[in-house]
Amino acid sequence: MLDNGMEKRKKNKVSKNINNIIFIILMLMIIFVLFTTMQAHIRGEDPTIFGYQFYYVASGSMTPTIPVGSLIAVRDTDYINIENKDIVTFKGLGNTLVTHRVREVSENGQSFITRGDANNIDDPIAVTMETLVGKVVFHLPYVGYFLKFLKSAYGVVVFSLIIGASIIHFAFQRKRKII
Repeated sequence: MLDNGMEKRKKNKVSKNINNIIFIILMLMIIFVLFTTMQAHIRGEDPTIFGYQFYYVASGSMTPTIPVGSLIAVRDTDYINIENKDIVTFKGLGNTLVTHRVREVSENGQSFITRGDANNIDDPIAVTMETLVGKVVFHLPYVGYFLKFLKSAYGVVVFSLIIGASIIHFAFQRKRKII
C-alpha cells in the first residue's frame, strides 16, 4: 500500500504529463493554423481550415442573430444547396464580404435576394453563384474581436511573444526534470 505522500507525487506526475500532452497538442494546432493561414495569404486566398473560412462580423446588419464582433464559420457550398432563410456570405459591392439571410431564391435557383436581419429592405443586388462565398455554418458571439486583434500587427507580436514564452517555459521545465 502506498503512503499518502507517494500517492500525491504519483497524481502530480500524471497531472503534469497530461498538461504537457495538452500543451504540445495546442502548440501543434496553433502551428498548423498559422502555417495554413500563411500559405493562403501567399496564394492571395482567404485561409481555409478543414474546409471552413472564418470571418469577423463588423456591422450590426444581422443583429440579434449574429452580433457585431462574432466569428462566423463559412463553408463553401454549391449555390444549388442554398435555401430560403439560410445565412450566406457573399461578395457585395467592391468585393466587400457581406453576411445576410436569403429571403428569396430565384425560380431557376441561380440567384438569391438577401437582407440583413436588422435591415428594413432587401439588398439591392442579387447574389449569384459567382459572388457566393458560402453558407454560414455557425457563429461564436464576440470571438471575432479576438480574431481581429490577432490579425493586427500588435496582435501578431503579442501572440508570438506568448507562444515563444510558452515554448521557453516548457523547455526549461523539461530541462529541470533532467537535472
